[in-house]
Amino acid sequence: MNRIFLLLFLLYITGCKEKILAPKPKAFLNLKYPSPNYSNYDYNIPFSFDSNDLVQIESLFEKKDKFDIKLNYNIINASLYLNYVKLNNNLDELISQTNFNLNNHVKIATKASKQDFSNEINKVYGTLYELIGPVAEPCHFYLTDSSDNFLKGSLYFKVKPNYDSLFPAIYYCKNDIIRLIESLKWKN
Repeated sequence: MNRIFLLLFLLYITGCKEKILAPKPKAFLNLKYPSPNYSNYDYNIPFSFDSNDLVQIESLFEKKDKFDIKLNYNIINASLYLNYVKLNNNLDELISQTNFNLNNHVKIATKASKQDFSNEINKVYGTLYELIGPVAEPCHFYLTDSSDNFLKGSLYFKVKPNYDSLFPAIYYCKNDIIRLIESLKWKN
């Protein structure tokens, strides 16, 4: 019995050298991305825009009066999809379809915010939506000149949507999207 008591006493004295008086603070991810450097993207499409140099354009799909462009953010495992349509008296239909698709994501989101854009000089008008919560599409926008051109964009991550973990990457991409919107120029 004495041996057991002596062994427990020695373990107690040698085992605990530092007392923890307070719980440790929660840790946060410290994700840092390189500062963006923008270049004007002016490929054989009906519009031009400023794009982050870190973005790689993976695909450009062209049909009559339609273009699909995929901009890859390889450093954050995300893609920005741009879909262009030449208007044919169908602006209301395209906006309704875009809002219908967006509403499917809004149902899952815990919060949604909207930011309107209007550039009278370049005739670019549109809306950027940011969805907070476990949604597959945290940023979504559409742009138009109201007569000839319509462009919509959607940001997707190639991981399970966890807004808290993805927030730094969403913020980084959102700034690029705002730069794209503010720099967009129609060619016709």
